[in-house]
Amino acid sequence: SVAIVRRQARKRVAFADTNIAYELLTPHVQGRVSVMALSVPPGAESGAAFTHPGEDIVVVQCGALMVEVGGLWHEIEAGDSIRFSSEIPHRWRNGGAEPAEALWISSPPWL
Repeated sequence: SVAIVRRQARKRVAFADTNIAYELLTPHVQGRVSVMALSVPPGAESGAAFTHPGEDIVVVQCGALMVEVGGLWHEIEAGDSIRFSSEIPHRWRNGGAEPAEALWISSPPWL
């Protein structure tokens, strides 16, 4: 099937105690993959490391993010991407002075 999500119709996802803007780019999380757009202000972070089934891919569009996977930190800058098993404890942060924007792809979908 075909599903189009118009910019003005994106679902916003909120997580407690965070000022990060999340928007779901896929119509829902019942498919095989989900894509979320993140807008991350300087100093924002995901919190404690966590796990969930599947794989994640992060594509940084502007700025930079630090992504920790299994205790190792990786700096991902604009144009870079990282793929990892989301069953490994992971977390991320924007340690820079500029906002960051990224796409977070999860298979299967996870929120």
